[in-house]
Amino acid sequence: MKKILALPKKRFDKLMKRNGWNDANIPDNAAFISICCHPNIKENYLKKIRKIDDEHWFKYDHPNVLNIEFDDIPCETKDTPYGMAYGLTDADATRIADFVKANQDKEIFYIHCMAGKSRSVGVGMAISNFYFAPMTCYQGTEERNEYVMLKVGEKL
Repeated sequence: MKKILALPKKRFDKLMKRNGWNDANIPDNAAFISICCHPNIKENYLKKIRKIDDEHWFKYDHPNVLNIEFDDIPCETKDTPYGMAYGLTDADATRIADFVKANQDKEIFYIHCMAGKSRSVGVGMAISNFYFAPMTCYQGTEERNEYVMLKVGEKL
């Protein structure tokens, strides 16, 4: 049975470190979707205001690793006090769907975003619905990004 796990970035990073997983040591039975913020929000909000980094654990894409960047908004673009935010695009949703289909043999999908409750849960729920597979979400599903869930679901 396939499993989907949606995590906050800190918990994801601890899991990767504990298992010793990196670009040179990626388990074959798992797929990883790393969602970070678009560089504009990453720099102007996360680094300058919140004083936190938002970098991908894996430095490169691999057949079972997808690094993708989009902001947690319910549309493609939105002007914010920190500059333009860029949400999930059709191209991003297609990349995610293609990645999920290419990794359909994997036992578990690990998905993270910064808080682990919105973007990652939206992607995770779309995958869960597609495969009729259980999803574990450490932050609950109430705050999922419905826009992300529906857009990825359409592509699957």
